[in-house]
Amino acid sequence: MELLFVGLAILLGGGVLALLAGKSSRSANAIGAASAVAGCAIALVPVCKVLSTGSAISYGPVDWNVPYGSFVVALSPLSAWFAMPILGLSLLAAVYGAGYMADTPGQKLLGPPWFFYNLLVIGMVMVVVARNGVLFLI
Repeated sequence: MELLFVGLAILLGGGVLALLAGKSSRSANAIGAASAVAGCAIALVPVCKVLSTGSAISYGPVDWNVPYGSFVVALSPLSAWFAMPILGLSLLAAVYGAGYMADTPGQKLLGPPWFFYNLLVIGMVMVVVARNGVLFLI
């Protein structure tokens, strides 16, 4: 489960760094794409492990200041089944998107699209691993 969190942290950190790259579209594109590919690849490791062994892994509960909620996530074989295409296709889309957006250097800021793309991937993965209604809705 730790590798899943590491992958999601790489996605978040890379998105923030791409956002902070400012007017340098080339570096924002490189940082955003590299973090998306690396984060998805690292997060795929526990997904493949759960699918191959058939045993679930979980993390939590961790108390936090949200009413009626605790932070509980689990990667069951069913959630791994849905996380596999999310992460795999997101990895491939990042590779394609990097090449596609490289054709527009200097015309647009590329930090915000990579930041929100990485947030989208994190959100989709969290939907399938959330084991609490409050965490699912957030």
